[in-house]
Amino acid sequence: MSAAQLMKRVLMVPPKHFTVEYNINPWMGGVVDKVKAFEQWNALKSAIEKEGVEVLTMDQTPGLPDQVFVCNSGLVYNNKVYLSKFRHKERTGEQEHYLRWFKSHGIQTFGEDYPEYFEGGGDAVFSDPNTLWAGYGQRSAIEVYDKIKALGQFDIVICDLIHPNFYHLDTCFAPVDKTTALWYPPAFSEKTKKEVC
Repeated sequence: MSAAQLMKRVLMVPPKHFTVEYNINPWMGGVVDKVKAFEQWNALKSAIEKEGVEVLTMDQTPGLPDQVFVCNSGLVYNNKVYLSKFRHKERTGEQEHYLRWFKSHGIQTFGEDYPEYFEGGGDAVFSDPNTLWAGYGQRSAIEVYDKIKALGQFDIVICDLIHPNFYHLDTCFAPVDKTTALWYPPAFSEKTKKEVC
């Protein structure tokens, strides 16, 4: 099962206010070419739609340059979302906008009142409807996954992220289908590597 088969619709935020205003990961730096950013965003949107996935959009809020990384907004499962609680203060302003958007689109929300850090689809990804790969360590707390079980019936594979350059699970792990994934082993603890292999 491919990602397109798992997803029926996705949320995207056009990069109207996308810039590099701060540094919260090792890859941030440089100047954003706004024309190129819009071209790339439109190409990605078209590619997603070509796969039969509906693209919903939300306007970007001035002062929230990383809002374009919508995957980090929460973890969606069967019209329910466990909302993110961002670790870095620079991103916390996004939370209220995502909460309002999800509620206005009839999506049941969880997590908005919980204290644990969680960075949504950046640290949690389904390889199939029954298996959630769950990263923790740098941006998300391991404890959050006990509460995420409220979204539905699925197994959770816990992955300990230890490399500072791979702060989110989606930077070092990508499911291809139910039994295959691309991954970068040095990003994970020895315990996780033994459990995954």
